[in-house]
Parts: sequence; C-alpha cells; structure tokens
Amino acid sequence: MPTTCQQADVLRLLPFDNRFAQTVSRWVTDREQLRLLAPSSTFPLSGERVSRWVKPGGRAYSLFAVSAGQHAIDSKSARLIGYGELNPMRGHAEHLWIGHVVIDPMRRGEGYGLALTNLLIDEAFTRCGATRISLVVFPENIVAARCYQKAGFKLIGEEYHRFGDSAHRHRLHRFELLRADHLAKTEPRP
Repeated sequence: MPTTCQQADVLRLLPFDNRFAQTVSRWVTDREQLRLLAPSSTFPLSGERVSRWVKPGGRAYSLFAVSAGQHAIDSKSARLIGYGELNPMRGHAEHLWIGHVVIDPMRRGEGYGLALTNLLIDEAFTRCGATRISLVVFPENIVAARCYQKAGFKLIGEEYHRFGDSAHRHRLHRFELLRADHLAKTEPRP
C-alpha cells in the first residue's frame, strides 16, 4: 500500500540536472498529458525539449525523495520524483511564474505535486525574492487546479493563448499567490 510522501520520505528541492531530462520526458505518456503540461511541445516529448523548457533567467528544479534516515542524495537512496520551474515575468524580476510541474506517474496521487508546489513557493519567496507568483492551468485540469489552490493560490481570472502554429485560442485559468498572503497563512499566530 502506498504511503504519502510526508510519511515516508525526506523531500529535497535541488537545481535540475539536464542528465535527468530524458527521465522527465518519459513521464509524459500521451498527447493529452503533454497538451496540459506544455502545449507548445510536440509529442512524443524528448529529453532535449525538457532541457530547453526553462526560460532565460529562470530556474529548473528536481524534487528528490530520500528515504527517512538518509541524508545524502545518491543514486542508491534518492529517487527523482518531480520537476518544476520558476521563471521571471518579463520586466518584473520580483514576479515569478511556476511552469512545467510534473510528477513521476508511478508516484502521482501521493501528495508529491503539492509538496513540490510548496517547495517552489518557498524557494520563490525566500531565496528568489519574489513578491508574487503566477501560473496558468487549462480549466479541464482539475487535479492541478486543486493542488495549486491547496497550496494557497487564488484563481484571479482567465486568459487566452495561442500555442505553436495553432490559430486556435485556448482558454486558461490564471492563479496567483502574493507573498503577503502566503506569509499570513504560514506565520504562527500569537
């Protein structure tokens, strides 16, 4: 029986190493998953494409699960569980964008998506100096939307994008989290 990530593992957010790009690409097993994750990418996803996802000035991260009691990240004790990015909004260094959050399909439904999101939020606000974090989700991606809402993001509206060579405009839900709101939620109350 699977255990939740909080009970079994120590989680570490580390800078992404491109030698894991092929592994991450294999986590996307069909066109629909890829459309929801990276609508400008073509199927099948390649490791080369994953290594180019992060935007200039952005940072890609790996989520590793280390067995309780282990302190070092090595190939025997650590498992790559997730991938995600923090990218700057054009002209606004203090406004970051969470992108391409994906979890190993063998570990989905165990809380790793929320854990990765929370670690990215902490990274953005504490180490990157962000005052605001945004992201977009296709309306039909209910699991992702619920995950982001559990992490504190608020739905602030809709926007439309064209991807690749498509003339079709796609509707997306835009979520946002302000540093002040996050701190108010996480700071201990007197």
